[in-house]
Amino acid sequence: MKTVERDATERAKERKERKEIAEGMKNQGNKAFRAGDYNKALNYFNKAIEQVKDSSLLYTNRALTFINLGLYFRALSDCDTALKIYEKSFKAKLYKAQCLAMLSATDEAESIINDLIHDHPEQKDIIEGEDNFFIWRLIIESFLSITVHY
Repeated sequence: MKTVERDATERAKERKERKEIAEGMKNQGNKAFRAGDYNKALNYFNKAIEQVKDSSLLYTNRALTFINLGLYFRALSDCDTALKIYEKSFKAKLYKAQCLAMLSATDEAESIINDLIHDHPEQKDIIEGEDNFFIWRLIIESFLSITVHY
């Protein structure tokens, strides 16, 4: 019985150490991201995820980094992983909509955006804000798909 307790204690200690390492890597990644060094940020977020694979936040941070690098399919994958970990992740849904819009899956992106506005009316300004260029992309896509009759 003592062996089982010792193993559980050891695993908990190792998990705590991995979380601390991941937190440091995440902070360094955030710093690099804010400085606009997306490749460096990506490296730090990758290292953080190696330590802790069940953090929705780490996957959303890396997804946003992928978006800024123009790697929308990889970002989309991270958004899906983040949503498997925490299905209510606002950022994962927002970034997923952005990726889908950039990949011209505008109907699906618009559906996610409408769901976000419905589920988070207090965040409507963030969702529809002028800084969210993907909303403008949806508008442009919708405009271009309109058939004009003379």
